[in-house]
Amino acid sequence: MAEAVESLRAKNLVYIFYGADSRVPKYKHMMREVFGLSPPELAALCVLMLRGPQTVGEVRGRTGRLYEFADLREVEAMLDGLAQRDEPLVVKLPRQAGRKEARYAHLLSGPPAVEEETDTSAAAPQLSTGGAARPPSSRGGDGERVARLEAEVASLRAEIDEMRRRFEEFRKQFE
Repeated sequence: MAEAVESLRAKNLVYIFYGADSRVPKYKHMMREVFGLSPPELAALCVLMLRGPQTVGEVRGRTGRLYEFADLREVEAMLDGLAQRDEPLVVKLPRQAGRKEARYAHLLSGPPAVEEETDTSAAAPQLSTGGAARPPSSRGGDGERVARLEAEVASLRAEIDEMRRRFEEFRKQFE
């Protein structure tokens, strides 16, 4: 952590200050001032840094505590503005197969790694309009992935059973 703070201090993105009555140092981020960001731009960058690539709707929905956007057009215009700066801070990623919308990613730690067509949604059944689960696609690597996921689910179930057993023992102490 100290290494990260020092790296941010070297870039003037964080200041450390000590209050007269404070026992510990406090940190103030200067990202807004250094990059000349408006409150909506800062909110969007925070969400992109914390959650990774997001759609316009996801950015709008997840920035509510930092900034309340009026509509999706406002979000998209702001993201496009961040992408068209002299030094772009975000990039619009190409729309992936099976996705309705393109996603935006921040460029503060370099260009994002564009995911290849791994289609992680194939491992989890999707509900169709009729309510029945669609079977996973039958590509070569799916069998291995399904086996790994089944093993993980079995492990999690065993862990939950153990927690239930311990909780019952704990609860019996008070009866």
